[in-house]
Amino acid sequence: MKAIEEIDTNTKKDNIIDGIMKSNGLYCLVSNAKVGKSMFALQLANAITKGTNFLGHNTMSSPVLYISTESNFGQIQERVESLGLTFPLKTFFIIDRDGKGEVSIFDIDYKINDYAKNMNGKIIIMDMLKDINLGIDYDINNYQDVGQKLLPKLREICDKNNVTILFTHHLNKQGKVLGSTAFDAVVDGKLTDRKST
Repeated sequence: MKAIEEIDTNTKKDNIIDGIMKSNGLYCLVSNAKVGKSMFALQLANAITKGTNFLGHNTMSSPVLYISTESNFGQIQERVESLGLTFPLKTFFIIDRDGKGEVSIFDIDYKINDYAKNMNGKIIIMDMLKDINLGIDYDINNYQDVGQKLLPKLREICDKNNVTILFTHHLNKQGKVLGSTAFDAVVDGKLTDRKST
């Protein structure tokens, strides 16, 4: 416990993106299908690896781990090239589903640990959440399943590795997050793109 006057106001803020995304947090990037969530995520990753401005906000310089369940290495490279992005050496790491139907957290847990501890990585982008096997059964429409099983499992990964997770997800036809309202209630923040397809 500290008295207010004991708090050092000069302490460096530990944010991934100033005013938008804090360290060791859980965030959701949502939009309609085919709007460009992956492209947005790649641009964000590029800014973070360089420690440059993103949407008018300062970013923390950090390597980025990008877990893709929809695109393979070649497709991601094509997107990076089409966006004209360049990443500093050894700052952007990709895990794809390696020809499988999903990415199992059990298969990549040691890679996440290595990224966080040995590469001092601070952010993991999971592009798309729906195809990440976290070893739990849940109904995406059930508030308790999402709020007490799914998102706490992601937060456990954040806490264990001292990283921030940004996962991509879809909006429903009403323009709200697909599935339970727990997605809105439990995450630390949500980035929403409401552009139509």
